[in-house]
Amino acid sequence: MQEAYENKQKDLLYFIHNDQIVSGDTGELISEEDFHNIFHEEITNKLNDYKKACRDIEKLPQLGIRKLQGSLYACFPIKNKYQYNKVFRGDMRELLKTGLLGKNELAFIGCFTSFIDFPTNAIIVDKEYLTLEEMGRMIGVGKNAMTSTLDNLEKNEVVKVIKRHKLPPVVYFNPFLHCAGKVVEYDTYMLFKDSIFNPNKSVDDEDKEVIREKREKYQEH
Repeated sequence: MQEAYENKQKDLLYFIHNDQIVSGDTGELISEEDFHNIFHEEITNKLNDYKKACRDIEKLPQLGIRKLQGSLYACFPIKNKYQYNKVFRGDMRELLKTGLLGKNELAFIGCFTSFIDFPTNAIIVDKEYLTLEEMGRMIGVGKNAMTSTLDNLEKNEVVKVIKRHKLPPVVYFNPFLHCAGKVVEYDTYMLFKDSIFNPNKSVDDEDKEVIREKREKYQEH
């Protein structure tokens, strides 16, 4: 039997020799009863391992092959089941490169994009609109500096500020730069429909010239 073990298929777990079941690991004879018991346990364990692997795979997002910058990459989508937080980095990047925004404006963007409401795209903290003083405290400036910061952000089409009598202003973030989700409320869209960052804008020749001049202004900085 040892000779059969050495000369037969030693890479197999079990093989048949002279109508007997032989262990590929040890060369021992295995009775049919033991063989069935062993295989039942092994198959059950492998089946359980397979089921666990399937559950683990189901937790993963769908793997896909994408061509990025001329090369192929195997990619998982990030937060595939989430609908929120869409950052249009191309336009944001170009805007930030211009130098038109100072440190207070940059602090505002860094702080308050985490508080953009869905689907209005308004800035809301703890279900409340903030006063100028409250916004200023969050980025470390006073009321006057906060007013100047919002004016500059509005001038550069980052936000729209809707003032309200004896109530805190409502500050809307441009959804074509940073949106709280895949969709935005109609009224908010209309506030920014003429934004130079709106890729859906249908414009006549006069509007195109205005947009061209604005974009050239960004590129000059």
